[in-house]
Amino acid sequence: MVAEARALRGEIGGNLFIKLPVTREGFAAIPRIVREGMQVTATGIHSSMQGFMAAKAGARYVAPYVNRMDNYGIDGVRVASEIHRTLRTYDLKADVLAASFKNSEQVLELVRQGVGAITAAPDVLAALIKNPATDAAIADQNRDFGILVGERRTWLDLINDK
Repeated sequence: MVAEARALRGEIGGNLFIKLPVTREGFAAIPRIVREGMQVTATGIHSSMQGFMAAKAGARYVAPYVNRMDNYGIDGVRVASEIHRTLRTYDLKADVLAASFKNSEQVLELVRQGVGAITAAPDVLAALIKNPATDAAIADQNRDFGILVGERRTWLDLINDK
């Protein structure tokens, strides 16, 4: 794992995060890679202790798999929230990067708990910002604008008309 991380850094350079699983080999590699100046995202996390141990080993991000935990009968939102609180309690220099979401409610609950970093599928992200009231308000504004300046015209049209 360490040799692969070195090779990636040599090939890609820059601000690279090495993604390592929370396995025996991964836990052994995290501090070695961090000592070499690289940053680590610990992945495959399915328990609070795995997240805590990865952070203690030096991972910058710990990535609990929220929906995958739910599929195993584990409350993924609860585990990710516990990890976040533990990292803050022990003032560790790591953050939760929550992953594997089925729906936007899982994301919203983690945001409510203070988790500030997620990785999610486009459909889950779209559901976070979609709101029928917003759509209606924008449609009303566009209609009113069209009445004032003409259908299908934009501010650029008005400026260019001058």
